[in-house]
Amino acid sequence: MDLTPVKKISAVHAELCEHCGNCTRCPYLAIKLVPETDPSRCTGCSICVQKCFAQALYLRDRTAQETAMLCEA
Repeated sequence: MDLTPVKKISAVHAELCEHCGNCTRCPYLAIKLVPETDPSRCTGCSICVQKCFAQALYLRDRTAQETAMLCEA
């Protein structure tokens, strides 16, 4: 996957989620087991999407509000 200057955010297809916890291993601590993504922490790195064996997670474009919440240090 090519990196772009546009930061995407992870989202979930709830009906596919197995609640295995792999996504919670996010190095940015951006995902809770529900799974729910914290837009202030998610950098769009796609690690969670790659680790999801159920293919429930995917990257989508951020809303303007989610973009404003991103706190990259």
